[in-house]
Amino acid sequence: VRDEKNNKYAVISFAFTYEQHQPYLNDTTGQPGIYKDYTGDNFKAAGLPVLWSTRLKESLQQGDVLYFDDIIIQYATDKFYKAPSLRIDVK
Repeated sequence: VRDEKNNKYAVISFAFTYEQHQPYLNDTTGQPGIYKDYTGDNFKAAGLPVLWSTRLKESLQQGDVLYFDDIIIQYATDKFYKAPSLRIDVK
């Protein structure tokens, strides 16, 4: 995480949610729709584990959304702060 002065701070933990969009055909109306499936977890690390990042690379599609919430950074040796949430829309 970087601040407005471009100082870099280590990420200690974060919550991650993957909103996957899948098209489907409604059996009742015959109209197409979008099914949203949510998958996520809390991580005590600076980044996603290899298993998660590999799976995302395989399955990301246009319209999907990645959420990074509850981002905790280490500001100083004994100070921790919560950084703003991050939303990434896949185009």
